[in-house]
Amino acid sequence: YDSVDHAMWFASEDGIVKYDLGSMEYTVYNQIDYDKRPRFYDISSSELYLWFGTNMGVLRWRREDNTFMWYDTSYGLISNNVFHIEPDGDYIWFGTPYGATRFLWNIKSRRDF
Repeated sequence: YDSVDHAMWFASEDGIVKYDLGSMEYTVYNQIDYDKRPRFYDISSSELYLWFGTNMGVLRWRREDNTFMWYDTSYGLISNNVFHIEPDGDYIWFGTPYGATRFLWNIKSRRDF
């Protein structure tokens, strides 16, 4: 359950779906790079973003403009297999088979587009 959007989120290799509990309508997000065909393990929300843990890193959805961004080991994750996500202020913790990564997502100089 996502308390910001009052919605339920679901993810599979075929896409991400938002179910709005107020309107009882579904929105399907399929503009993700599905050449990757990720396996989704966890979903976590914060005020600005939704985070999806996958076998190919972390997929972040920005609420403001409905855009997606992938983060993987090239961004400092210890592993691309992310089984748990825990937002913590300007940081977010990613649980992997090799331990936890504390990721500073709120870097003003980072340009994610």
